Amino acid sequence: MKIMYFLFISLASFLLTNSAFAGGAGSCPTTYTNWSTSWTDSGNYTKYKLKAPVEVFIGCPFDTTATVTDNQFPNNWVGGPWAIYDTYSSASSGKVKTTLMQGGVNGELDSISTVNGQWQRVITQTYAGTPYDHKLEFAFKDMGTKSYSSTSGMQWTGGIIGSITLDPFLITLASSSTFRVDQQSSTVIPASVFNPANASLTYRWLEGSTLLQASLPVDGSGNAPLNLSLLPALSAGSHTYTLEVTDGTSIASDNISIVISPALNGGTGSSQVPIMDGWWLLSGVFIGIGMLARRQIRNSD
Repeated sequence: MKIMYFLFISLASFLLTNSAFAGGAGSCPTTYTNWSTSWTDSGNYTKYKLKAPVEVFIGCPFDTTATVTDNQFPNNWVGGPWAIYDTYSSASSGKVKTTLMQGGVNGELDSISTVNGQWQRVITQTYAGTPYDHKLEFAFKDMGTKSYSSTSGMQWTGGIIGSITLDPFLITLASSSTFRVDQQSSTVIPASVFNPANASLTYRWLEGSTLLQASLPVDGSGNAPLNLSLLPALSAGSHTYTLEVTDGTSIASDNISIVISPALNGGTGSSQVPIMDGWWLLSGVFIGIGMLARRQIRNSD
């Protein structure tokens, strides 16, 4: 009975210590934090809007959305020629401007014509190569309030611009976590790096300017963990650890906030059993112990 009890407690301790930092391989984000910017004509009829992510990553697709709304003329030709441009600058090539999509250059053909008060175009793209920050522009000619009368040629040129920060690597790392001093020897902080180009990457961990772990290669699955058992004894309190990843040219980084609490009962060794951290496992442990006890009673009868 004592042996089985010890096995239950040991299993609970293992699950609790390791599940707090469960992680997986890196992948592209399914959602982004977006910015949007807009322009409205002087008659306050037609509104032009451009939306795209604040931050994107090499190898990860994202959407840029241009939307035009006009409730005054919900099913009409409200804009002439239009285009969506993507621009970046590099030391070797200077300013590079690409036309992602355009229309309306031949009159109403593919011009900005609203249907039920809205016109919209969505562009999906993926950046590759060197990570330069980009500017997106939605340029257009608004027909204006007089375009619906006999007066022609009353067009006002408009344009809206927003910026995208392009990071070289997508790091997956928890923002915060907590463990006890006596759990250091069994704790690994996992992190992963999305590396679609299969570049040769290295990583290191720091606390401020103090090096915690020297540079190591990111493995084939994109893992870049910090094994706390390899570090000197950590003190209780709050810590901020930084993961840096590089391909030798570009650097990406992310932080995790760690709170280290004292050991149970004031202990310092790994003999402390972290059962109270896993209150959600207590019911299963006690049910198992109860079943074994009842079985032992039946066998003794």
